[in-house]
Amino acid sequence: MKVRCAALGLILAVCLVFASVNSAHAQWAAIEGTGFATTTNWHGIDVPFGESVTATAGWVPANEPTGGPPHTPILTVTFVWHYPDDYLPDPGGVAWSDTVPILGPFTVTGDAGDLPPNVPQEIEDWYTDPANKDLVWWYAQDTRVPNAFGDWGVQAIFIDEVYTHQGELETFRVIRSTSGNVVPEVPFGTIAILAGWLGVLGIFALRRKHIPA
Repeated sequence: MKVRCAALGLILAVCLVFASVNSAHAQWAAIEGTGFATTTNWHGIDVPFGESVTATAGWVPANEPTGGPPHTPILTVTFVWHYPDDYLPDPGGVAWSDTVPILGPFTVTGDAGDLPPNVPQEIEDWYTDPANKDLVWWYAQDTRVPNAFGDWGVQAIFIDEVYTHQGELETFRVIRSTSGNVVPEVPFGTIAILAGWLGVLGIFALRRKHIPA
C-alpha cells in the first residue's frame, strides 16, 4: 500500500514537471498578437537567492493591431521591479525602476547567435521560427539581483510621446508584466521534488523487500 502511494506521488510530481515546462512559454507569446512582450531569463524556473535576473522587453511594430492612431516609435522602456506581496515592510512595493533606451531596429535572421545575452528559451524559439524570419524588432533589457524571497513582479512600460486627440501627452503605449519566484534553497524546483519522490519510492521498495513473507 505504501509503495502504491509513493508511486502515485511520483506520477503527480512528473505531472508537475511537465506543467512547469509548458507554462514556461507563456510570456513571450504575447508579441505575436500585440507586438509587445516581456519575460525574464528565469521565467518558469525558481531563482536561487543571490542570482541576477535579466528582463527582456520586445516590440514588433508589424504585429500591433491595425486601426486606431498611427504607430509611433517606442523611445524607452521602464522596468519596474516589485517586491513580493508578503515582503515586509513594503508588500508589493517598488524595489527598482529603471528607464533604458530601446535598441533597434533589428531584423530577425533566424540565427540564435544574433540574439542579445541572457534570454530564455521561449525567445530563442520565437527567433528561430521560420515564420518570424525578416520581422523587424526592437528590444530592451534590465538586470537586477532580487534581495528578498518570494514571488517578484516585473513590469515593462513601453514609452513613447504621443499627443492624444484631446491634446494630452500620452506617456506610454502599453505595459507588459512577468514574474519570478526567488527561493532560498532547492534551485532546481520541481526537478528536486521529483528526485525527492524517487528517493521515497526507493526507500519503501527496499523496506518492503526486507519484510519477511
